[in-house]
Amino acid sequence: MACVVAFFLKTSAYSLSVNQIVLVANNPYESMYKIYDPIESKFPTVNGDIKQTDVEVKDLGTYISVYCSKTLKSRDIFDKVGREMVDLKLHLQNNLFPPADILHQCLDTLANLDNRLHNNYLPSLFQRSIPWSKIDSYYCPPKIVAQLALKYGLTVVGKYKNLFPTNNEKGITIDADKQFHLWELVNDGVAFRGRNWSTNSVALAWYQGQPHLFQWREEHGWLPLTLIGAEHQNAAMLYYYVLGDNHEIWNTHNHLSTKIKNILKSAQWQEHEKRVISQVVSGSRHSHLNLETVQGRLESIRPIGSIGA
Repeated sequence: MACVVAFFLKTSAYSLSVNQIVLVANNPYESMYKIYDPIESKFPTVNGDIKQTDVEVKDLGTYISVYCSKTLKSRDIFDKVGREMVDLKLHLQNNLFPPADILHQCLDTLANLDNRLHNNYLPSLFQRSIPWSKIDSYYCPPKIVAQLALKYGLTVVGKYKNLFPTNNEKGITIDADKQFHLWELVNDGVAFRGRNWSTNSVALAWYQGQPHLFQWREEHGWLPLTLIGAEHQNAAMLYYYVLGDNHEIWNTHNHLSTKIKNILKSAQWQEHEKRVISQVVSGSRHSHLNLETVQGRLESIRPIGSIGA
């Protein structure tokens, strides 16, 4: 008895992102998170003991479907749903590269600024960096900086670095001395608030080709709750965000991931999951989801506000 949550991102031909399905499931023994290339731009149909919420993918946007079974375990459902689809992980990373002209424009801008700010003939005792506040974002926008940090070895340090992967490679370093706006970094500049926004202020957004959770805190701004650069470890949090019943747990500032994983192991969760499975099997229309949807398509907002420190 288990469920699998499927996120479907449908993008335009002009987007740097690609159409994809991300599957997540609850399993205390392994992280169940995988990215697939969807077939014919729709959620897979699985026969037998697996039932799913009926969702038709039409317009561009993010859709969500839940697959449940009263007899199968999460691994069995996961494998059956993904059986006909192609693993998109390597292909996805390749598609995250910006077009060559945009890439070189940004790198040239950084190199020229580095030469102006630093004397190459003087030895430096410390790693030098380029302040973000001095970079022209027209030639080097935040989303391109994030992509360079993800795949090109660019390093981001400083107060507002928490949305960038950690790199130890020698090369260009940017000092994030000024806040970034969340909409500048996430896919299409949009996020998806949960039904319990007034309780926890948590939203989902696609960042660098992966679904992530962000929380708005008045004293800090937007903070990532899921791991950046280790997305395969985010399965439990994404799963619980969609189907969980403790909406105040997201206000926990320490060891949030561990606490959610412990909840997912509990007897109370098993009882809650039974109710979710019954709703899905009976054909109930998304009443079990913690996200606002219209026929399975998530309702988007423009996430106003800056990234916190």
